[in-house]
Amino acid sequence: MMIDSRRGQGRTVAATPSIFAAVAMAAGLLASLAGCGDKFTPVERGESVQLTESGSEDISTALDKLGQIDKSDLDQHWIQGLYAVRRWLDTVDPPADWRPDPMLDSLPTQLAEMDAVANLSQKTPRPEEIEYLLECIWARDITRWVLSDFQDPSLALFNARAAEGSDNVFADREEDALGEALRLFDFTVRHVQLEPLLEAPPAAEPTEAPAPTRLVDGPGYMQPPWKALLMASGDAWQRSRVFIALCRAANIDAVMLGIASEEPGGPVQPWLAAAAVQGQLYLFDAQLGVPIPGPQPQSIATLAQLQADPQLLRKLDIGGSEPHVYPVQAADLSRVVALIDAPVESLSIRTRMIEDALVGEQRLRAVVDPSALAARIQACEGIEECQLWEVPFQTTLYNVARKKRAGADETYRQENLRDEIMYYVANLSWGRRKHFRGIFSDEGDDQGAKSLFLELRLPETRIEQLPDSKELQRAYGFDRNAPRDEALRKQYMQLQIPILRRAKQRATLWLGLALYDSGDFRSAGNWFDRVRTDPSEIDVCRQSATYNLGRSLEAQGEPALARDMYYLDKESPQLHGNLLRARLLILAEDQPAGDGSAAAPGDPEK
Repeated sequence: MMIDSRRGQGRTVAATPSIFAAVAMAAGLLASLAGCGDKFTPVERGESVQLTESGSEDISTALDKLGQIDKSDLDQHWIQGLYAVRRWLDTVDPPADWRPDPMLDSLPTQLAEMDAVANLSQKTPRPEEIEYLLECIWARDITRWVLSDFQDPSLALFNARAAEGSDNVFADREEDALGEALRLFDFTVRHVQLEPLLEAPPAAEPTEAPAPTRLVDGPGYMQPPWKALLMASGDAWQRSRVFIALCRAANIDAVMLGIASEEPGGPVQPWLAAAAVQGQLYLFDAQLGVPIPGPQPQSIATLAQLQADPQLLRKLDIGGSEPHVYPVQAADLSRVVALIDAPVESLSIRTRMIEDALVGEQRLRAVVDPSALAARIQACEGIEECQLWEVPFQTTLYNVARKKRAGADETYRQENLRDEIMYYVANLSWGRRKHFRGIFSDEGDDQGAKSLFLELRLPETRIEQLPDSKELQRAYGFDRNAPRDEALRKQYMQLQIPILRRAKQRATLWLGLALYDSGDFRSAGNWFDRVRTDPSEIDVCRQSATYNLGRSLEAQGEPALARDMYYLDKESPQLHGNLLRARLLILAEDQPAGDGSAAAPGDPEK
């Protein structure tokens, strides 16, 4: 198989050297803290941690601070959050029954010897664990509103209960885990623009460090799920990891499925994500951007159904002048392996202590128990083997190496972190965070996501006035770290123009997403169309805008116009899936309900 701002005093923060320094400072801070923590004997998992008198309140405060890192004072809030988490851990007795998960013994030597694996039993947090906690907070917040308030008519294209004949896909949300998984997958596809999946780098020589440690680009591991969410882009494996993280937050077991090599001991090729519901593994393909269609109209396929009828795979092929052939073959289905996405940060005793201490509205699902999850997945039909997925461990290696390089190499930092820093400035990250919480509209003086993004829609003439306008510099916070010398200050402000311009362009797309998720599909479509057609908007947003415009048209009951959008973007890495979605729209219009006999169109591109 080949698979191939804070709103404060009317100001918004700009990308400045202090923010670059803050990122490096926070990473360096925890790195130094990690070196001075006391070790203790690891023990088995099971008992709850023993809290000090104010322990629960302390960790709540720590996570409140952590949740504010994407407001204006990035350096202050992040470092305060790190210190607060460490201080709380120092006050808590570790559980007396914790031990590293036995599945860690199966890791390749280079991953098993990672510092992060070796330090799982220590009390001092690592920098990546703070980021992981933020990821869990975001996943928790997203699932709350996606699974309760959001209504999207276009979800009817995949009726999770179609095979059962139910009229209402979400009639009983408490029992309908498949319907919830569908909603979370759909959120992932709309919010995380698909990027091409890179080729795997050559295997490292015995004397070489792993490719991620050497900062060799590769598939899946170049950003963790929280970053894919924040930046709204990722490859198919990163998309799948976002979906799995959301399912974890919703208490739905989800794994990555892979195809084992025909050669004994060969690599396992990741394929797609699967959600476990009532003993079946339902298939969600992040490369296509759609669930795998099942044998009944509008149904979602299970692994067992594909294994029983491999011809279902061929219904994913798209004919025409430029055929798109689904890469999985019938023979591959006998070699499917479940890959457990267990971030190394989820395996530490520290994460266990934090999760056990949180209750009520602040409760997080941050711990992954690979052995227990593997047992539940192996009880599902069609799976006999489970392994730890190596990509989450490689992601940590790459993340650590990248921070280390950025801290030592100014050129590398400027070239590789500038795009990321943009997302922490000018309302972008705070608006995104409000979106994750489902806060779209203003609540008194507290701005919602839509207002925060709309504030960035400055006229181009106004943006170009930045070097000469003290008022604009103050209003957007660019003056906080600007040089005092007037000539240097002007040069500095000139450098901020592209950052503000790109923030505006990204805000346009995200305003559309906020309108979509608040149910205003028509207005959302107008903003997506502006991104798609306005020459001043950046090309990197157009793929997402075109797809989401199609989804907006679907939600408004305009399937023919929606299909036009899916046919349009010939360069999209998701083209195959978009054409498949267009075909499914035709089938939904043409075939009677419950009749799965209609022939699929040969070439929806025409």
